[in-house]
Amino acid sequence: GLATQEPWIQFATIRDNILFGKTFDAQLYKEVLEACALNDDLSILPAGDQTEVGEKGMTLSGGQRARIALARAVYQEKELYLLDDPLAAVDADVANHLLHRCILGMLSHSTRLLCTHRTEYLERADVVLLMEAGRLIQAGPPSEILPLVQPVPKAWAENGQKSDSATAQSVQNPEKTKEGLEEEQSTSGGLLQEESKKEGAVALHVYQAYWKAVGQGLALAILFSLLLMQATRNAADWWLSHWISQLKAENSSQEVQASTSPASTGLFSPQLLLFSPGNLYTPVFPLPKAAPNGSSDIHFYLTVYATIAGVNSLCTLLRAVLFAAGTLEAAATLHRRLLHRVLMAPVTFFNATPTGRILNRFSSDVACVDDSLPFILNILLANAAGLLGLLAVLGSGLPWLLLLLPPLSIIYYHVQRHYRASSRELRRLGSLTLSPLYTHLADTLAGLSVLRATGATYRFEEENQRLLELNQRCQFATSATMQWLDIRLQLMGAAVVSAIAGIALVQHQQGLANPGLVGLSL
Repeated sequence: GLATQEPWIQFATIRDNILFGKTFDAQLYKEVLEACALNDDLSILPAGDQTEVGEKGMTLSGGQRARIALARAVYQEKELYLLDDPLAAVDADVANHLLHRCILGMLSHSTRLLCTHRTEYLERADVVLLMEAGRLIQAGPPSEILPLVQPVPKAWAENGQKSDSATAQSVQNPEKTKEGLEEEQSTSGGLLQEESKKEGAVALHVYQAYWKAVGQGLALAILFSLLLMQATRNAADWWLSHWISQLKAENSSQEVQASTSPASTGLFSPQLLLFSPGNLYTPVFPLPKAAPNGSSDIHFYLTVYATIAGVNSLCTLLRAVLFAAGTLEAAATLHRRLLHRVLMAPVTFFNATPTGRILNRFSSDVACVDDSLPFILNILLANAAGLLGLLAVLGSGLPWLLLLLPPLSIIYYHVQRHYRASSRELRRLGSLTLSPLYTHLADTLAGLSVLRATGATYRFEEENQRLLELNQRCQFATSATMQWLDIRLQLMGAAVVSAIAGIALVQHQQGLANPGLVGLSL
């Protein structure tokens, strides 16, 4: 059993801290409370031993923390006890009680190693080890060692004088303890408030808050540059389609003349085959020469196309710079707000809020605002602008395809609605399950010496694996929903491309479609 000078208290009830995973034994538990002078403290707490204490026992006094840590060690019923000055944080009366009822009482059957600066309690020791600067100076019975140090003050025998420890607090002063605890705890004894989460769709004020964090002027500039980028991209594609259509129109008559030959009426036309049954080699007619002004036309088309492509590159660069600046400004603004709220929070907030929950806000949630959210928002804006450009191209090239938009829109709406409802809740659950994991990890590291001494490392490892598995379940389910959406989007995309090809083929047979616009649509 180990009782450290700085008591390690878990964010749990007093009973759970004392039991520390061991089966509840009513008789032993009652004896431990009496030996560690905790009965009077429990009588004034809102819910007795079912009262939750804050992280590291911050809602308790120093003496109460020390006695609860000592009670935890005593309840484990070990053969060897290492007591690192558990009497320093209590007054003389309570220290006298702990010495006679606990250390010399319940622990009389075991080996006890007590480290203390208060030599008045060492007269009953079997062996005294005198140490200085971390080194053993001398060892022997109390009668030989105690005269070497300062005279023994009879603190508990002289008018009940108190210890000069500034942090000492006795059970004889319950009113102050009761006043502080009642301000922070309800009558049910519950201190830890369950972390809540929103349900349903994201509220409009969340989007408005992010818009304001980016800045209204910068947000409008981002949208304008995005529209310019998509417009120049569609213009470049349309110009290339127009160029191909003009070349086809100019060369159609020359192609007809070049394809005229006696064998062109047969099944094996030389325009289709280089080899024919009648003759092993069929000459291939040379392509018609370009018109005298062909080079100037090519130069004109290339110049216009390069100009549009250059403008598109500039718009893309401008949009990237503005988007990066906007998301960085939003991330910095939201982080400042979060930090200000935490720094200005009352002390009771930290008593009722585990460190892991605050760490989760400043790690995973801030990382989401810094990295994940800008990445997804970038894809969303690009796809939204691309969709507008696609509708414009389809409307000019294959107007009949617009008849498919209403049923496609209904299908896409139902798919995304089903996906978002599941994905949104899974992400919220994933964020909630991270907080207990962070809290448990920080708690484990803080009490590592106690865990190793009491042999509780395996139990804490299992608890860590349980919390980790709970979080990984949410992450796995999130990945599964993304795969579910990806398969359906690919199937619907293939159906749309097939519909475009079929409509283009029908319009081509009827002579209603421009081949360049059809290719651009595909």
